[in-house]
Amino acid sequence: MVAYTWTDNGSGNDNFADQQNWNDGSSGYPDSNADSAELDGTWTGNCDLDAVLTIGALSISAGYSGVFNANNNLTIDDAGGETGDFIIAAGTFHGQAATINVDGDVTLTDDTITKGTSTINMSGVANQEIIAGNNSLNNLTISNTGGNTVNIKGDLDVGGNLHFSSADVTITFESG
Repeated sequence: MVAYTWTDNGSGNDNFADQQNWNDGSSGYPDSNADSAELDGTWTGNCDLDAVLTIGALSISAGYSGVFNANNNLTIDDAGGETGDFIIAAGTFHGQAATINVDGDVTLTDDTITKGTSTINMSGVANQEIIAGNNSLNNLTISNTGGNTVNIKGDLDVGGNLHFSSADVTITFESG
């Protein structure tokens, strides 16, 4: 498992898939389900998801004040040993028209989402949780399988489609 941190190493661009924007600038970029990506304020420049990727976890944490533009689809997959979690605690996430497939939990801090026409797909095979943080999503798909529970905590507005593609999942709602 490799942990990558968003860092300005002089690339001259905001591309997620440019190794110069991560850690020391020469060890690659998050591009497998064994990799985690963290935007933590080490560099606060915008980040453009410029390729369709699968990673193991994405955390946009305290200190980051830039914009994460989801210009392509992203799968956050826990099969490589990472958590599969999608956390947005700072900055702004522009969903654009992307689909974000999440195998772990989703944590959204208040008003950090610009939804665009994006879709969040809860695609895990274990219990999952959405901590909503008073946000709005465009589309939300629950495709979790295996008789699991998806718990939605807090106020969440789904302005587009709320789609359940699995009959074998329990949905719970909790104030938060």
